[in-house]
Amino acid sequence: MNNVYLSDTSDIAGTYSFPSGHSSQSFTIATLLTLRYPDKPLLIAGLYTYAAVVSLGRMYWGVHYPSDVFAGMLIAAGSAALIYSLRKPIINAKNDLFNQSERTDSYNPGIAPASFFITLAAADILNHFLKKSDNNFLNNSSVQFDVSNNFGMLNYKVGF
Repeated sequence: MNNVYLSDTSDIAGTYSFPSGHSSQSFTIATLLTLRYPDKPLLIAGLYTYAAVVSLGRMYWGVHYPSDVFAGMLIAAGSAALIYSLRKPIINAKNDLFNQSERTDSYNPGIAPASFFITLAAADILNHFLKKSDNNFLNNSSVQFDVSNNFGMLNYKVGF
């Protein structure tokens, strides 16, 4: 390859290694967004074009071998596809861990995003302190965030 710039990485702290991190990151983003939005061909083409340019740039500047870039691409695409396929079990495990009820995908646009996340965080914090309480009444109760109407509500549930 006559037009490749060879970089001397001996003067750089923490030399580049196998696999290429830049290639991995760009292909992870491209793969995840492709899986999330399969009906957007312009987005997919743009993401993979960007990822290819980043990967070729790593080889052009001489900081990675083609094997480094190829391994980064494979690891990124594989791990992104794995995480995407496990997203529902991960969310269910998170809901079980934080004692949250299962939510539907019907997000109500009437709720401001900031207040939605603040109220959701407040419910999680309250549940944390309720479960750590020495009081049996408080320990058997929980707070749930409900978005079934035009505004978010915190529901207090007591179990005996």
